[in-house]
Amino acid sequence: MDFVVTGAQGFLGSKIVTILKKQGNNVTGLTRKDCDLMSRCETSDFFSSIDAHLIIHCAAFVPTSLEEYHDTSLSENNALLLSNILQATSCPVIYISSMTIYGPSQNIIRTESEEPNPQSEYAKSKFLGEQLLHKDGRDCAAIRIPGLFGESRKNGLIFNNIIQLMNSTKLSLPDSPLLWAAMDVQDAAISIVAITKKYHFNGFEAINVGYRDCYSVNLLVDIYSELFDYPIEYDIVHPEFKFDLSKLEKIDAVPKVNLSFAIKKYKGQIC
Repeated sequence: MDFVVTGAQGFLGSKIVTILKKQGNNVTGLTRKDCDLMSRCETSDFFSSIDAHLIIHCAAFVPTSLEEYHDTSLSENNALLLSNILQATSCPVIYISSMTIYGPSQNIIRTESEEPNPQSEYAKSKFLGEQLLHKDGRDCAAIRIPGLFGESRKNGLIFNNIIQLMNSTKLSLPDSPLLWAAMDVQDAAISIVAITKKYHFNGFEAINVGYRDCYSVNLLVDIYSELFDYPIEYDIVHPEFKFDLSKLEKIDAVPKVNLSFAIKKYKGQIC
């Protein structure tokens, strides 16, 4: 199979490209230097020059601050990227979506069949992408993942917290209840590649990817306490979040490790 991976030099896309190539696949890694997906003309020219059997769409405008999560241009720009790809191609698409589309709920376990309730502009942009795919009618999948950490990423809540704990400085944690989940980028990439190889699509399909953990910021603090071998006082109670991984289990693509293991590994990489 000939794969095209957009965002091929990005945090997730680069890992997916590496795994696919190691498995002996033909992979075209698409970067901004190769084609500006914001341009319908360039996108059309690019895809007319190659033979793509399946597109893994990782490219996106991702917030780098809390303010950017509410930037309306994210919805417009991310929708334009995907819209141009759909206009230029007819092959199946694997679209990297986000857990943020679920939004607040009384349910701890979140299933793909429940109605999304995106709150931030970033979450709305991801849900809009799913709606575009659903309307398009081709065989496709929206992969709903948590926030990613690991290896070269030197920012984010987990990285900053580990550095703070290593330096015995004040721990920066959310000061109000927050729906949160995270996953090592390599574990996410492995599961996503398994989906491309093993899952049989029939029209639009949403698929959760994550660990079996019941996530919360409080779980994260417990992991820190175990990792650094001392109790951490923190009295804010955060909501819990757990993925229904039934679809991933059917193809044996659920990670064999958990969040605690992944954070311990990440600490070793930082050190």
